[in-house]
Amino acid sequence: MTPVTHQTVKLSKGRHDSPDEGACVMELASMLAGEPFSDHPASVCPVIGSCLRAYNDWIDDDRRQDLYRYAAKVVGMLWPQPDDLGSRMVQAVARRRRGSHREVLDLIDELLSIRAQRRAPASTPPTMSAIVVPSRAPASTSPG
Repeated sequence: MTPVTHQTVKLSKGRHDSPDEGACVMELASMLAGEPFSDHPASVCPVIGSCLRAYNDWIDDDRRQDLYRYAAKVVGMLWPQPDDLGSRMVQAVARRRRGSHREVLDLIDELLSIRAQRRAPASTPPTMSAIVVPSRAPASTSPG
């Protein structure tokens, strides 16, 4: 029996123990990267990998075969770690690029919106009108 390779493996739903059982798009990416067979290849951004794993399992077999090229495209496409991403946003604002502050705030709003859609918060956060900010009292001047 001929061994299954990245050129002959069929994309299928779910996690597999070996290419002989088939492969999801991320398992194929691990094969292309020369890594151990896994649906979490080290050479692929975890965010993109998560999206492709979910989509791989959600679509039908015919459309799943369109994902072959994405297995190749994502190898080596690592995003910055979350701490690095936060640092880059702050640096963009610090450079005072026109509109960068608004872009950072819009990105944070979008991330919060995505998070809120995934799961409703246990309690409702306070609105800005409910937050009381103490006013600064003018410095007192004492006579003489």
